[in-house]
Amino acid sequence: MVFTKTYVGYGVVALLIELHSSVLHSRVLFKMYNGPAGNFQDNKYYRWIKNLNMVFFFLFRFSALIYISYALWRDYYQVPNLAIYLFLSLAVLVILFLSVLLFFRVFKSDFMTPDPQTDKTFQAIKEGLNSTEKLSNRASLDNKASGDAIIAAKKILSLSSSTSSASLVS
Repeated sequence: MVFTKTYVGYGVVALLIELHSSVLHSRVLFKMYNGPAGNFQDNKYYRWIKNLNMVFFFLFRFSALIYISYALWRDYYQVPNLAIYLFLSLAVLVILFLSVLLFFRVFKSDFMTPDPQTDKTFQAIKEGLNSTEKLSNRASLDNKASGDAIIAAKKILSLSSSTSSASLVS
């Protein structure tokens, strides 16, 4: 039975995932330390960490989850209740799905460079900055005093928030 046996081996295998988490967190800390202005992609230590991260993904995270899935399938007769078995199976599947999602996100950010012409996020940020510059230039040209510019900015913000809330209602 699952509740009366210790199953230390499964716990140890599950803790192998945490070995990968330490490398994943060191990658994030390295990116934070160098900041957004720092060119961390060209740093030899970052290249070493990102390659080690991919090796640890397969060696510790995926292999541990696949082994736990296999062991759960192999030792199904030791689980006392069908509801517990379904819960454990669902939990392992969710963790495996989230790990695959995490792998693709990390792989995309580390090994695939975004193209500024086709990247929608880059274009949205660029358009947002351009519209903000146009609004600030229009406000400064129309209203010479700084107080009038603040009033105009408040009106623009209230109009944009009322149109967005009106679109949510309709």
